[in-house]
Amino acid sequence: TWFMSRGDISGVNDLTEIKNSGIYKLNDVTFNLSYKYGSLIVLNSGIQVIQFSLAFHSNVLHIRTNWNNEKWTNWQTVSLT
Repeated sequence: TWFMSRGDISGVNDLTEIKNSGIYKLNDVTFNLSYKYGSLIVLNSGIQVIQFSLAFHSNVLHIRTNWNNEKWTNWQTVSLT
């Protein structure tokens, strides 16, 4: 299975290195998101990495991408209402 639960990310202050496809649980993460707890979904095609993040009990999705190991885009938000 290439897409699976990857467990907790705890005490991390930089999500830029999280590039393996899967679902991660954010647990006291201090990166540049407005929340510390939630979920991170990562899709990696080999040339593009997409990170989706959602805080617990939230309806706002955060998305960013990285092409070819270049600089990450800024987090963009999508309201799920």
